[in-house]
Amino acid sequence: MDVKYATSGAINHEHYTLVQKVESAKDPGLADEAIIQEIDAMRNRFHKPTFASSSPYCRDMLLILLYCETAMTFEPPQRNYLEFALPAAVGLAEGGKTVSDRRVGYQYCAKIMPPDHELQLMLINTYRKDLESHEEPRICLALNALIQSSTADVIPAVDTRLEDLLSHKSVQVKQRVMTTFRRLAKHDPEIVRRTTRKITKRLQDNPVTEAAMLLALDLVKAGVVASGEITTILVSLVEIPARSRAHQTPKAKIVAVLGELIDSIPPSDRQPVAELIMRTCATSPSDEVKLACFRALARFPIEAMEHFVASSDSPPHPVSSIKLLLFANEPNKQYTALACLLALPVQIWVGTSATIPAQLEETDVHRIMSFLTSTDSTIRVMTIRLLNRVDPGILMAYLDQFIASIPSPSGHTLAKCEHYASRAVELSRQLDADDGAAFSSRVVTTLVAVQYPREVLEEDKVKRDTAYLDAAKRAGLGAGVKAVLEEAAEIVLGHLREESQDFRASFTEALCQSIFTDAGSVTPTAVLLCAAVACEYGYLLKGLQLQDTLRCKQFLDLAKDLDATKKVISDAKSTTLPDTLIAVDLYTSRQAELRKLSQAQALTRVTSSASIASSLRSSRPAQRLKYDAYEAPSPRVVSPKNTAGRVRRSSRTPSASTRADNSVQRAESHVDKDPMAQTLSPGRLALAVEDGDLKRLARSQQKSPTGGLLSPEAAAARIDLISLESPFHVEPSSSSLQPPSPVSHAEADESFHARFRTSWELLRTTSRGWGESSPKDIAKHLQELGMMIEATELDVFSSDGGEPSDELLGIALGADNSVGAAVRLRPGEDDSCLWILKCDSIDLRLRIRQVLQRER
Repeated sequence: MDVKYATSGAINHEHYTLVQKVESAKDPGLADEAIIQEIDAMRNRFHKPTFASSSPYCRDMLLILLYCETAMTFEPPQRNYLEFALPAAVGLAEGGKTVSDRRVGYQYCAKIMPPDHELQLMLINTYRKDLESHEEPRICLALNALIQSSTADVIPAVDTRLEDLLSHKSVQVKQRVMTTFRRLAKHDPEIVRRTTRKITKRLQDNPVTEAAMLLALDLVKAGVVASGEITTILVSLVEIPARSRAHQTPKAKIVAVLGELIDSIPPSDRQPVAELIMRTCATSPSDEVKLACFRALARFPIEAMEHFVASSDSPPHPVSSIKLLLFANEPNKQYTALACLLALPVQIWVGTSATIPAQLEETDVHRIMSFLTSTDSTIRVMTIRLLNRVDPGILMAYLDQFIASIPSPSGHTLAKCEHYASRAVELSRQLDADDGAAFSSRVVTTLVAVQYPREVLEEDKVKRDTAYLDAAKRAGLGAGVKAVLEEAAEIVLGHLREESQDFRASFTEALCQSIFTDAGSVTPTAVLLCAAVACEYGYLLKGLQLQDTLRCKQFLDLAKDLDATKKVISDAKSTTLPDTLIAVDLYTSRQAELRKLSQAQALTRVTSSASIASSLRSSRPAQRLKYDAYEAPSPRVVSPKNTAGRVRRSSRTPSASTRADNSVQRAESHVDKDPMAQTLSPGRLALAVEDGDLKRLARSQQKSPTGGLLSPEAAAARIDLISLESPFHVEPSSSSLQPPSPVSHAEADESFHARFRTSWELLRTTSRGWGESSPKDIAKHLQELGMMIEATELDVFSSDGGEPSDELLGIALGADNSVGAAVRLRPGEDDSCLWILKCDSIDLRLRIRQVLQRER
């Protein structure tokens, strides 16, 4: 932003600096980060004991916070993220020194305060005080606030005062009061009954007639007053000449309200109203009044309209009053003529009725057809809609003729190709408004005709010498063959956003099927559209239908994971289609690297477990198995509920059985007395942190005076931990176990820690915070969610080992065994927890954060 502070219009230098940061941010995420930092700084200032709503800076701070709320691209971290300033806003609305200050307080409350907030009662009291004031600005301020934001709880406090204000001498107050009644009627329809005694008088009060008409319309629709009296007053207002009214209420708005009342008027009383509207249309010079008359006539039943128009004593046909508008050169007049024809049913003017002849001459029809080539896109679209309503065959024949007349793109510039493609897509959009597959077919046909070069004629081949081709290249001829026609692509994608899910799904399926099965349908624009709709709407295609249609691996992966698709779009440099495709390629390559790394780690882990088990078996004599062996289990997440029954906890008696061999007794007794020899699955290892004796014993056994060697029994149990519950039940004898190679606790967890460290470096989205529960309680809930949790006595991120930190580490595995999230839990004061989460998936991150932020 290159605007200087003096001419920027900023509230203060703080506001100017914030706007500069937001405007100069490279992407919306960085802009939102700057806004969040400003909000957090504001929160600290509002929470200072010395701050008060009477502070001269309160108004400016509230305005900056309103700017933050408006400028944010994404949702704030919490719904109540800006509610910390509501007490100051309520105080400013009540006790502000100027009307401007009060307006800012009301504005902030209307924008931020939820309907059920505890401060609503104080705000209602402020409304009542301002409405009872004798100062017109304060009354208007409260009425504006009620119009902008109100609740049902405010009605008992203000309804009596609002009824009195209907007779206020100020025009501004009376207009706002009637609008406030309409607003409050959404909460309690019975409140409008208070206006019945004064509404007819206000209808004849010219300065407030417009607001009174809208209130009267609501009264009629609610059945509070009869339509006859209101209609009589409105008819008299239409018949009054405009020059005789001191304060002119626009006649077009009076006619529009009359049209809204048509359904409530008895059928026997409708013909005089219709004749009045037709006569007004014929005599009024205003284009706005003519259009209002056509729209009001369209509210009558078609049978009644045919009777009114065919009657010999009726006024001239309405279409006769707009013919001159068709031949005007001003786009506004052309728009009025087309809008009038679109408002009126075609049976009334096209000539299909036996009692009503065609109202347009041949020259009029030719003039309407010429609008198809208008330079104004709105005029073109309205003409296409009108012709499709009269006869779709006319539009279809025109489109076929238009496509057939498109010349080869090799002889035209890119701008000319854009022109042909966009015009043809506009026609196709109306013809196939309800059929996505048909629209896709017409789009492909159009793009092929515009971008696919045709064979050069024999007599022209001689002219295609080198000099001719060089000159054509310099002139930009043929540039549309390999280019993306952005205007046509924008029309197609914009139309899809306005259509239903079924339309999008059928269009996506048909387009992708055409691109991947028909080589003659492939053009640069069609390929780009295929990629765009596959990324955005591929999730609408289900099962094998998607696999048959989308042969591209990128489309398959993104269509299966909507969160990944959203992340790809958010990571793109911009929202343009080329940048989106680049982001898709980067995401695909990154996912491939992560899968390779995950597979290599899994292979290393399985190989390591198999090697340890093999060396252990080779060091033991042959032993009999209780049952047939099976393959070593693959790593998996085990919930605490399932593992609780499998954790082997021995009794603390010196002997387990009097029939066992002495050596067996000694081995079992040693295992029973050694808590570190207990077999734990990975899911239960986090719960072992609860045992203080076990933690101290682990530290003492990591380093011993003999160099840290483990006993044979403990080593055997430690191997059971590595292999994730070995299926072999060993019957030890007095000479069965030989001391294997030393296996430390750090080596047992090496695969988990290595995988955690790798995922921590690869995952990019980081969030952190404090949890009210302890790390152990949070670990339990995370295990229930499906995460693998392990305890670490040393900080795995410290190069020299670090000091003991009692930290818990966790990873979440995806369907392809890749790490989707990593979390670190550290104990804090008062049995709380400091957590750090890394997760790139929005859905998974939200589910994990719900657990981390769970209250006790």
